Amino acid sequence: MFGQKLQQFFYGRNGPDQFGFFMMLLIIPFALINNVICNIIAWLLLLFTIFRIVSKNVSQRRKENIAFLKIWNKIKKPFQTAKERYNERKFYKIFRCPKCRQKLRVPRYKGTVKVRCSKCGDVFVRKT
Repeated sequence: MFGQKLQQFFYGRNGPDQFGFFMMLLIIPFALINNVICNIIAWLLLLFTIFRIVSKNVSQRRKENIAFLKIWNKIKKPFQTAKERYNERKFYKIFRCPKCRQKLRVPRYKGTVKVRCSKCGDVFVRKT
């Protein structure tokens, strides 16, 4: 019954999104710092987050979320790339082409292989 009432209340409203979750996580450090200014900032962030969640102006909230995601993805991309490389380290070895410095990924444990650069076509021999 309560779930149905809550569902009716949120019908036509924005609800939580990625920007809202980020702001909720941002509130935590401000709330933990025992300082008047930090507490005021935490309360303002909380009020703004609640405003965004219950807002009926869905198109404006969607634009805000898209703008946040553009910035967040630029910040997140280098960390994702580093994580992917770290996870692939057991299966692939990364070489740089001696001519054009292009990064090339070669399967590990194949012995000595000829590697052809996909960018400049140079061929060189490396041990994997």
